[in-house]
Amino acid sequence: MLAGLSVGSAHNAQPQPVTTPVILDLHSADDVIVEGPSGSGQPATLVVDSTNRHVPGAEAAGRMRALLAARPQGSDVFLKFDSLLRGNLDAELAAALGTGAVAFCPALPELDRTVRNGVLEVHGIPLHRTDLWQAEPADPGHSVAALLAAARPAVVPLDTVRGGDLQQALASITSAGRLAVCDAETDADLDRIAAAALSRGIILAGASALAAAMRRSRPTPSDVPPAAALPVRNSPVLFILGTASPSARAQLTELELSGVPVHRVQHADVPSLDPGTEGSAAVVVDGPIDPSRSGAIVGSLAGFARRAHAGRHLVLSGGETARSVLDALGIRRMHPLAQAHPGAVVSVTADGRLVATRPGSFGDRHSLTQILTTMQALEAANPGKVSL
Repeated sequence: MLAGLSVGSAHNAQPQPVTTPVILDLHSADDVIVEGPSGSGQPATLVVDSTNRHVPGAEAAGRMRALLAARPQGSDVFLKFDSLLRGNLDAELAAALGTGAVAFCPALPELDRTVRNGVLEVHGIPLHRTDLWQAEPADPGHSVAALLAAARPAVVPLDTVRGGDLQQALASITSAGRLAVCDAETDADLDRIAAAALSRGIILAGASALAAAMRRSRPTPSDVPPAAALPVRNSPVLFILGTASPSARAQLTELELSGVPVHRVQHADVPSLDPGTEGSAAVVVDGPIDPSRSGAIVGSLAGFARRAHAGRHLVLSGGETARSVLDALGIRRMHPLAQAHPGAVVSVTADGRLVATRPGSFGDRHSLTQILTTMQALEAANPGKVSL
């Protein structure tokens, strides 16, 4: 559950600052279910990782119900799911429907991921005709509705999103206990969906672009002092990538050309890898990935990070990789500072370490060098300090 951050930028543009200061407190599902949402007394956007992606559907559904039951009274909730529909979406959304009305849209217009006639398209190609699910044990189905059958989905077409009675359409679908799956091609479409859903008390679920639309529709004042500053180390950077997808390979080539050594290793070689303790370096697990081994790969990378981070700034690619590394290093609180490009957020920890996180499928070939440049700019913005 995560409130949206800021808008993105083209690869040759300046990094976009996070304009509303927030603190992200990172919690596991068990933290919240067992202990309740937390205890620091400081203003925060509560981020809860359900860790539901690879568990059985019934377990994922039970955890979703427990998380929603444990949410702070009166709080807004956003259910953040993978924009390529990977994971236990069907079971989790069906469980969420048991607690209230839900509208779902996985569109990411900045990355040309749109929903037309209930079909998720990536650069105009239906998801099921791409190779983006190659590391998954199944295929994505021919439409969003086909993938989410247990949630009894009904499509809200683009004509209704843009010119029809959207509030009434959402109310009609959700009052019947069904999931409203919304078409969207632009941020303006997502703004309409967010406003209509919030006006009816409907829970929003989808990708980060819908979270940002929710934030625009219902801005919340921040109690984090905008002039507060944390020291930022002048440190090299350790890049950790969970898989070497075709796009990641191109990004790593660009990074190498900038002078950063890249270590391409097989999963079995991660425990013995030594990138040294000085200077920037990148590590990627290369070669075909067996979906049944993804958990073991992530665990190996987390162990590697614990052993080899040497206080460096971190760039973590892939949600599971990022969460496992942050847990391994005991990082539980971060202050977002800037977005290097859409989806790539650079934050700072209390001890001055910069941490960039991004989904593994995001970014063009300049992504990693752009993140590196953003980190260097944040270090140079005010030597020793970066304003939040």
